[in-house]
Formats: sequence, structure tokens, C-alpha cells
Amino acid sequence: MNYQLNELFNFNYSHLVRIYPLLESDTPGYYYAQIMKAYYQNNTSKLKEIKKNIRDPFIKVFCDFRAEMVEGTLSINKIMEYFSSNTPDIWTGEVLFCKGLSLYRLGEYQKALTYFYESYKKFSSQNNNKKALLAYSNAITMKGNLDIRHRLMQDYHDVIKIASKISALDTLANAYMNLSDEFYKMGAVNVALDYIEKSLDLLSGQKKTYQFYESLLMKIEILFCLGHTKEASNLLNDVEKTGTESLLAAVHVIKFRHQRAKLNLRYSDKLTPPWRIKITKF
Repeated sequence: MNYQLNELFNFNYSHLVRIYPLLESDTPGYYYAQIMKAYYQNNTSKLKEIKKNIRDPFIKVFCDFRAEMVEGTLSINKIMEYFSSNTPDIWTGEVLFCKGLSLYRLGEYQKALTYFYESYKKFSSQNNNKKALLAYSNAITMKGNLDIRHRLMQDYHDVIKIASKISALDTLANAYMNLSDEFYKMGAVNVALDYIEKSLDLLSGQKKTYQFYESLLMKIEILFCLGHTKEASNLLNDVEKTGTESLLAAVHVIKFRHQRAKLNLRYSDKLTPPWRIKITKF
């Protein structure tokens, strides 16, 4: 079966794993699938190996950008400078999405909001409805970060309805995680646990991905809050074994909050925005 590059932008990790053997080698779609598999696994060494076989200059740059996203080495200036030459139109939505995600991780929420919304519009124009919805959902999250007084439950419920209709499982899992965090911040911790369990159920087929561990860390934080210390500690040990710096950074925040550990600043620059907030709040 042959897949066009435009179709692959809609595919999540588990879908890419399934269809990858069917892709024609040495094509843009083939390399996109390779790059995204390695990216979802946080495997920078694999991304560097993939790059060696890529001949297309643009796809080489895309591979570098995804590797730097994993490593957490992107600055605002580097993000803006990436893809400075002409980007093929078919890649525009993906590039905008990557830049939005990178800016979000740096706490540049207004810039990230702009990129996510532009990505949403571009993917929509290309009928990439699943990736468009994910970009739109991320734009909602940026609005919440710009003003933490905003409660976004209805927005995420709206995303859930659409995601369910089009089987956008990654976006659905992400929306459940975001809803969990909303209820957690309100103090409705049992409700937060229900929603994070929904997220993890949807991600059960991709347990080696960063998205899965993000939801798992949220569950661990909630379990500590509920007093389920043994279960939370066991799960925390499992996450720590991954060795991924951004995940380890969140692990140290949880240890600081719930295990009286001294705050380890070694990974502080790797913290994602939700975990930076949790150092001092909630």
C-alpha cells in the first residue's frame, strides 16, 4: 500500500509503526515516518543515524530540528532561524506545528499560540483533520498558559467530541490529560485521576513514547496527592529508568514535592511549563 506524505502527517506513533514497512524507501514519506518514530521514542542517536541516509536538504533540516526538540537545545533565535530557506508547501503545517511546540516548551506562549493556530489553518486547508485538531487543541492550551485564570474544561470537551468522531486518538489522549490538569489545579483530584486514566488507556499501545510518559507523570503526581504513596513511588521509579532528561526533570519536581528531596536544578532548563509551575504552586 502506498501512502502520500500529506496522509502521514495525520498518523500517530502506533499507526506509523504499523505502516512503516509498507512505505517505498528513499521517499519523503519514508523518511518522515522514520524521523517521527525516533522522535516519539526520544531517540536522538537514531535521528542522527537516519539523517546520514537523507539526500533531500529540507528533510535533513527537519530531522535536525526534531533532534534538537528532543535534546532541548533550541533557543528562541534558533527556532526562528530554522527553515529560513523556502519550505515546501506540503511541509508548512508541520513546520509551524514544530515551531509552536518548541516555543511552548520555552514558555513563549503567545508566539506558540500564533504558530499553532497558523498550523491548524494550514493542515485544515490540506484536509489533514487529525493533525489540524491537535494544533487547535494546543492553541487552546496556550491560551490557558497566557492567563491561568482561564478554565478550559468546555474547550477540551469540545475537542474530545470532535476527536472521538474522527478517531484522533493522540489528540483525545492529550485532551484528557489537559482536562486532568485543569481539575487537578482546581483541587478536584479524584476527577483528575479519572481523566488521566482515560488518557493512559488510549496510549496503552505506545508505552515507549514521550506522550505516554507525560500522562504517566501526571498520574503519579495525582497519586501522591491522594496518599497512594507506594503505587506512585513504584511508577516514579519506572519513569526514572528511561533516562530522558525532560522526564527526569519532572521526576525531580515530584520528588521535591512529595518525598522531601532537595530540588535538583541539574535538569531545570529541561522542565516543561506544567512542571515548572508545580515547583512553586498547587
